Order: sequence, then structure tokens, then C-alpha cells
Amino acid sequence: MLIVICGAGASYDSIWSRPPVSGGHDESRPPLMRDIFKQPIFELAATCFGITPANIERLRNCDFIEDQLEDLREENTPESKRQLMAIRWYLQVNIATCGRDWTSKEDRLNHNVLIDKIEANFKDGGPVCFVTFNYDLLIEHALKSRTTPVLFNNFNAYWNQSTYKLFKPHGSVNWSREITAPMFENFETQDQLKLALTVIDRAAEIEFGSLYNLQNEYVSTVERPIGWNGPMKNAMVPAIAIPATGKRGFVCPPEHVPQIRQCAVAATKVLIIGSQAREGHFFSLLAKNTRRLIIAVACGGRGEADRVVDRLKAYRIKADFLPTGDGFSNLVAGTSIEEFLRA
Repeated sequence: MLIVICGAGASYDSIWSRPPVSGGHDESRPPLMRDIFKQPIFELAATCFGITPANIERLRNCDFIEDQLEDLREENTPESKRQLMAIRWYLQVNIATCGRDWTSKEDRLNHNVLIDKIEANFKDGGPVCFVTFNYDLLIEHALKSRTTPVLFNNFNAYWNQSTYKLFKPHGSVNWSREITAPMFENFETQDQLKLALTVIDRAAEIEFGSLYNLQNEYVSTVERPIGWNGPMKNAMVPAIAIPATGKRGFVCPPEHVPQIRQCAVAATKVLIIGSQAREGHFFSLLAKNTRRLIIAVACGGRGEADRVVDRLKAYRIKADFLPTGDGFSNLVAGTSIEEFLRA
């Protein structure tokens, strides 16, 4: 089995004809986490959801946003919980809107080119498993556009299709979690934004259950975030893991977790694109694989790829490592990916 692991760099560098430019800025480009609060177009969203000016500045002007979010989480006060809940909605709206605008362009996604190369060169049989730590829908968009579309209209479809599996251990912009307590009045009829703001205001009281909801009917926006969707019996919150440096678990439907483990131990090859491999709760699963894997790493530069390999070795993953100096665009434009898939 081939596992393709996509991090933020894979979305950032996802159109070959629109490469990232040093010092340039494209507001529709899916952002790296370090830039996610620096986009002027989303200032209204941050303010609307109640992220304080002090926290906006704190998150904009730091070297590592994950450290700042971890500090905010460790404060563990009613106000810090409100701020983290507001950030969840901000992330949902920001990334959903960028993804919509990015995929509306005529340019073909690198994901499509990669899938072409997989289908032409990987002949080991069985499904291909995509794992993405991104919240966006770029992989879904690429698979939907195939000659035989691969659709994700329910949560079982993410893991039980014969050709492609897709796992999102940190959540997705079109997923939400049902709140088990407190109960919110008139949640079915409230304006979605008003409901979201009410949930944010009561964040310190909120408890989650194990029920997840999939909403493909519209893209979350400031005017219309996803605060409730049938058949849920209470208000919902975005199913998005806060990207803090502390230990993070899976934010996905519980039935996906054993399927993720099963794919990890069944893999023979792994392709890592744009991920720093800091997600120990996932990468440690690959260490349970009894085979000696072949792992290719493309993270935008050879130095970064070598650092990723060092992290993978620290997880005690048994593999022959193939670090490259490529980003996603250069990877799909070259021939080394074809050689990796055929080997």
C-alpha cells in the first residue's frame, strides 16, 4: 500500500503554474500556519468572531504560532477558552474560503498530476491512502475531478472505497462536532453566525461528544459559518484541531482511527509532501509496521527534508529514506516521483 502524507506545504505549493514567490502575497493561496493571521482580507473574520486585538497581534508577530496557541491553551481560563473557540471558527472560515477561491482557478492542482502519476506507475495493487493534516478540501477536489469521480458524501466513504482512502487526523473545514452540553435554545432556527457567536461566548461550558457531522452543501463564510446542520440535536463546533505545540490527538470520527492504524501497518511505501512530521500520534503508528518501508520526503528544500528524516528516525520507523530538495510543484514536474512509484 502507498500512503501519501500531505502537510501545509503541499497546499501552499499546490499549483505548478502559480509557484510561491519570495516576498509575494496571494490572498487566495492556502496559507502556511505562520501566515494565517497575516492576511488582510480576514481581519473582519477575526474581529467578528471576537478574537481580541491583543491576540491578533500576538499571533501575527510571533516566530512560532503553535507556541503561542499552546500558551493560550495552558492559560485554561474562561476567556482563553473563548479565544480558542473563536480561533476554531476563524480557521474554518479562512481555510474554507481560500480553498474555494484557489480551486476556482483554471489551473490544475498538483494533486491531480500526482494522482495521474500514481495510476500510471504504482502497480502494487490495493487502494492508495491519502493522509492530510490540512483542514482544506484540495484532495477531495482532486479526487472528485477524476474521470471516475471519488466522492466523500458520508464518513464511511473516507475509508471504504476500493481505489482511494482519505484520512484527516486533525479535522476538516466541512466537519463539525456536536455539543453534548449545554443545550442551546432554538439552535435549528437561529442565524448561523449568531449561533456561532453564542457558542463562542459559552465556550468554557462546552462538552463534546463523539458525533461528527459532514456538511458539503456550502462553504463556511463569516456571514454563514457552520453552527448547526441536520440531523444533529444541538449546536456544533468546527472539527478542527488547534495547531498547538502540545500533545494533540485525533480530531476525526472515532471509526476512522482503527482504519488509520490499519493503513499504517499495511504500507509498503510512504510519500511525504510539505509536512514537518511533528505529528507524533500519527507517525508513531508507522513504527509498528514490520516491513522496511521506502519513504520519500519532499518539503521544499533538502535541508528541511533531512530534518524530517531525522524526526522519522526518532519515531523508530524502519525505512530506506529518500529525501529530496523538491517542493510539491517540482516533485510532480520531475521524473524522480515516477522512479519512486515504480521501484
